[in-house]
Amino acid sequence: MSSFHEHGYYSIDPIGQLLIIRIGGAWNQQTALKYEEEIRELLPELMGSPWAAVSDMRDWELCTPEVLENWQQMSFYLSKDYNLRYMGLIINSALEKYLTRKVTDNATRDLTVQYFDTPELAIDWCEQQLKIATRAPLPEEQQPGLSARK
Repeated sequence: MSSFHEHGYYSIDPIGQLLIIRIGGAWNQQTALKYEEEIRELLPELMGSPWAAVSDMRDWELCTPEVLENWQQMSFYLSKDYNLRYMGLIINSALEKYLTRKVTDNATRDLTVQYFDTPELAIDWCEQQLKIATRAPLPEEQQPGLSARK
């Protein structure tokens, strides 16, 4: 067991198929591992259909390189194996945007990431995307431009 203490903080609030995440402080690997553990505990409730995450990172003070590697792996396996489809990020600086892009570029093509100025805008966008993703397709005979096959 490591003798290092967690640095940085977070909160995770699940609301249906949406996780509202707040990240702050300077993160180390111990915080990243605890964060990943808490996300994993929520997966059984989320993975049955597409889900989204809003990460408010305005109070984030960056992190160690190991944390970025951990987040990269998480973005990949959550999108590949656990149906994470949308992520709305709220950040403060070009450096943070660069780092978060490096993290999410490793994810599958199924993950769509957008940047927002406020959590409210990110939540609205994620909710809209989830509604579209979970809308049942029309039967073929009701789709515009298609006629029923005989």
